[in-house]
Amino acid sequence: MKCLNKYLLLSSLCSLVSYRMNAQFTVYNNGLAAVSIVSSCSVSITGGYTSQTLTGVNGKMDNQGTLQLTGDWNNQNTAATPNPFSTNAGTVIFNGSVLQNILGTNTTTFYNLTIANSGAGVSLSENTTTTNTLTLTSGIITTGANLFILSNTSAASLIYTNGFVYGTFRRYVASNTNSYLFPLGDGNSSTNRHQISFLNNSITGVNYLDASVTSFVQSAPNNDAALNTSQGGTPITATAGEATGQTVIWTLTPDAIPSGGNYGVQLFVENTNLSSADDNLFCPLKRTLPSITYADFATYDGSTSLTALGTAGRIYNSGNGYAQRTGYTTFSQHTIGKGSVPLPVELIGFDAKLDGNIVNVEWSTASESNSDYFMVQQSKDAVDFTDLVQINAAGNSSTIKNYSAVDYEPYSDVSYYRLKQVDYNGNFKYSNISEVYFKNADVLSVYPNPTSGPFYVCISGMNGQEVFILVRDVIGQEYYSKVFFVANDKEIFAIDPSGKLSPGIYFVVAASNNTMYEKKIMIK
Repeated sequence: MKCLNKYLLLSSLCSLVSYRMNAQFTVYNNGLAAVSIVSSCSVSITGGYTSQTLTGVNGKMDNQGTLQLTGDWNNQNTAATPNPFSTNAGTVIFNGSVLQNILGTNTTTFYNLTIANSGAGVSLSENTTTTNTLTLTSGIITTGANLFILSNTSAASLIYTNGFVYGTFRRYVASNTNSYLFPLGDGNSSTNRHQISFLNNSITGVNYLDASVTSFVQSAPNNDAALNTSQGGTPITATAGEATGQTVIWTLTPDAIPSGGNYGVQLFVENTNLSSADDNLFCPLKRTLPSITYADFATYDGSTSLTALGTAGRIYNSGNGYAQRTGYTTFSQHTIGKGSVPLPVELIGFDAKLDGNIVNVEWSTASESNSDYFMVQQSKDAVDFTDLVQINAAGNSSTIKNYSAVDYEPYSDVSYYRLKQVDYNGNFKYSNISEVYFKNADVLSVYPNPTSGPFYVCISGMNGQEVFILVRDVIGQEYYSKVFFVANDKEIFAIDPSGKLSPGIYFVVAASNNTMYEKKIMIK
């Protein structure tokens, strides 16, 4: 049955109630009459809807309510402004039980669109856009070479229950700190679903992202054997796929290079060969395009961050988990990589800062696994490092841990510091290198300060000279004095005035060649 060239004023039929056309037919709107669905009205068509042009007039619908279709949507309008809707309002629901198609000689822009197909899903023959709210309840949207577009930049404009986009899903984004879900798939089965979330961190310069996913069948050099990256010193040896020898690869392509901000990803583990046995072993990898080898996949360890061990982002969670990493500034392809042992220490930061005549070295970890100790190392040239101090690690932790150490004997001019992270298996990894400059290094330094016992006096830049060192109180009474010979550019002398100094403020004085240097010290 077809309704041809008729004035179909649905508001007169259903201003307050629903209207259902039960017969299997297609409604044709050829522009000779107005089609209107008023607010609060729901029209159900057991069949399809075609909008077409007649004598230069496009078929138009003023949809202020809800239109439900079990058949195809076909936009055959060819005159100017061919979109079948005359207003930006209303909802169209595809709720058939067999394959439904969005067809036409021109694209259709929906205001609110709901996909609730219980059968073979919805197939696109043209680009299809939703400008307000997209609701995915069930069904697979197959795009082919076309785009499925959600132009509303709000992360909440997608209401998701089930189903996915098999093809390219374009989402417009704004500069915010929201999470944008992309329900994607690489086939027509429910087991082909592979979701990715874009974790926006105030990214700028990007209007939209085109997202797609594939389950890639490995072939050298695009295979696990070519992987050459590590996380926390642990080599990444495999990628996750739907089956052995495959890799699930997500592609995010922006319309422009970001001008600011950064982002993260959540790569969902469902329908991959990961399991709970892989908890804390996996993490996201990324490579830029064009690339022809898995050797280009990298963890970006050091410039990005993982979540804590045993938390969301590191665990399988009965197939509901995901691999998460934040801090990316470039785009392209993402996948899940894993190592053979838990990825050990997630270092948040490492820094060395000058504080008078000493250097404070500080670092923090977001999580630790099998972590034994940290060795702070020092160098004059950033090439040859020597051990400075060892600090015990937490072992296993899923909370932030803060550590610190002090270098009481920094080199003149410049000192380089790095952290060696060592686990119980003997595996280790180095941190970034931090530089500390002494533009005018003091001749005299005293540490520890304050102290309750012996302390050290460091003399710099007086090699080959005799130095007279004394300790006095604030009124000038001397408690200790001795002459030392400085044989090197830097010499350390131990001072132990045990039993002579009561708690209070004292001064350490160093004199040589008619020049005197003085430092204050507190005895506890």
